Amino acid sequence: MTVSINMPLGQWWSLASAVELPSGVGLFTQSALIIYTRITFFRITRILDILLLWAYFILRMSRPRKPDPKLAALQESGTVNPHAQDIQDPAFMGSDFFDSRDLVQARYEMLRRVRTEGLAIAEVAARFGVSRPTFYKAQSDFDREGLIGLLPAKRGPRTAHKITEEVMRFIEELRTTEEGLNSPALVERIAERFGVVVHRRTVERALARPKKKRR
Repeated sequence: MTVSINMPLGQWWSLASAVELPSGVGLFTQSALIIYTRITFFRITRILDILLLWAYFILRMSRPRKPDPKLAALQESGTVNPHAQDIQDPAFMGSDFFDSRDLVQARYEMLRRVRTEGLAIAEVAARFGVSRPTFYKAQSDFDREGLIGLLPAKRGPRTAHKITEEVMRFIEELRTTEEGLNSPALVERIAERFGVVVHRRTVERALARPKKKRR
């Protein structure tokens, strides 16, 4: 008589011989031998592989990452693009040469898309994750100073002193000739004309001041 018992890690086989006693008491197991005949080594190997893989990832995560020399150089020079994750231009997607973290390279390529490839400003600005006023400022800086003009300048307070008399006259002319222009539209027109980016509230505060103080 052979009895088979399935186990999680393999299969156990129970081998036994039995006789029936004359008394009719029933079956009496004369000898029983449980032999472990098969363990699925493939399954054990799989378990060991999973454990080793898990241990590898734990060690990998705990190990300090190697410093990125280019990123360190960009940080030292202050030319890290703070909006690198917003760039969706195809040339920067998975490229070893084009680096979205490099602010100067990103700004230059943004201008080149318009100047040499003839793409629309609105489309290019969206690809590079910037507003149109930011594009116009980069364009003005580049035309005036070349690549040096694309280097980030130290940030100053965005106050009404950026609204010069010339800019203020331009704003008043626009409001006279094109009624209904709101402050965001004025900000874009100022950037396009003067290459200066001012905040929407700066324009609103300048317009709210009495005219005698603006002269």
